[in-house]
Amino acid sequence: MVEFDSKLHKYTEDGKDYPSVTQILKDCGLIDVSWYTEDSALKGTYIHDVLREIDEGALPLMLDISEDIAGYIDAYLRFKKENDYRIEAIEKPLINKTLELAGTPDRIATLNRKACIIDIKTGGKERWHGVQLSGYLMLIDSGDYELFGLYLSKDGKYRLETYRGKDFRGIFMSCLNLYHWKRQ
Repeated sequence: MVEFDSKLHKYTEDGKDYPSVTQILKDCGLIDVSWYTEDSALKGTYIHDVLREIDEGALPLMLDISEDIAGYIDAYLRFKKENDYRIEAIEKPLINKTLELAGTPDRIATLNRKACIIDIKTGGKERWHGVQLSGYLMLIDSGDYELFGLYLSKDGKYRLETYRGKDFRGIFMSCLNLYHWKRQ
């Protein structure tokens, strides 16, 4: 069974630690966190927590949701209403022992009758997002999945960006190989 320590961002199974998709991309220099602020990280985490509660069937009290994140929640609810969206897994930690890799895709779902992996973003589109989604795809052993970035905006709008996994798998595998090579 996969154990995930969210405070340390650490994945363990049978006493062995596995690096995360995000760790690997940071290590290779694809993700530059030097300009991220603690406030933006906390805000993003809070929005993800509220969205998870919604998808798990809880109805958050709108009185508890601050005005600066209400638009993101509205955008997600609009996305759900406007699409045939069926969730199979919500933030489920996964490990691929063969590749020595771990991660937690935001959603594994069926979207408009296509199996997919969706990563929910509350910031702008970055070049590495498709590479990240390809890493999440490599955590799943079988199936043909579409990869999507769901970009939510403060103004209540959303944009669904399609990524092609095959276009980014080579880049992710290069990062993964480099990550493991540096630790030999």
